[in-house]
Amino acid sequence: SFGCGGFALDSTGNYLYPECSSSSSGGINTDQTFSVSSTSPADGATGVSRTATITITFSDNVLFDEGGTYTTGWTRSYSTPGSCSGTTYNNYSIHFSEDSFSNCIPDNGTVSGKTATLNLNKTMSANTTVKVKVYKTSLDGLRKTQSSSGTQLSEDYTFSFTTGL
Repeated sequence: SFGCGGFALDSTGNYLYPECSSSSSGGINTDQTFSVSSTSPADGATGVSRTATITITFSDNVLFDEGGTYTTGWTRSYSTPGSCSGTTYNNYSIHFSEDSFSNCIPDNGTVSGKTATLNLNKTMSANTTVKVKVYKTSLDGLRKTQSSSGTQLSEDYTFSFTTGL
């Protein structure tokens, strides 16, 4: 259902727009923000498999945009980490790192609806904190993380987890 209050005037005679609400059975989405809503592994998780699949779920359908071209999947043929700010990684929308983003780990991924699913091209080190950053805009400035309606990620999002043995 969907409902809005009546219009009113403020003290200067300008119209005040109504408060609107919606339920899961219909209506419109008045929330114009786009963000990460959950991750797996969860932020702060411990004992995570060194070969874990990582999923990042967004608040709306996600697109990784490069000037109107949208990525639905990627395959990296290399397995050696490299500088996160170097030419190999600076155009990534998502970075994985075992050393606080000095070096990034290559991944393969797919995007479907609200979810990006990623597999790393190397086994993560044991008992290591792995940080994951989803960029609002890639370091080279060419790629944007946005919703299917065009709303850009509100800010970079970082989460971490610790691997097991």
